[in-house]
Amino acid sequence: LLPMSVIGGLVAFYQSLIHWGINAVSISGCTAVGAACSKIYVSEFGYITIPFMSFTIFVYSIGVKLIYYQARKING
Repeated sequence: LLPMSVIGGLVAFYQSLIHWGINAVSISGCTAVGAACSKIYVSEFGYITIPFMSFTIFVYSIGVKLIYYQARKING
């Protein structure tokens, strides 16, 4: 769970940066036909988008898993 959450969190953070207009590392351009790659479907408070929501869930799952690992190590 932990490695997958870290990878997913990195991807979600990269997508959030793209939505916020910070495109430091461009992997590929938009090649979608008939759809807008830059369209933002949800924008609450000016920064909460769908990729940011998924990033938040990944960070939450990483935190819960780390707490679980620590509690398991203490309790044996």
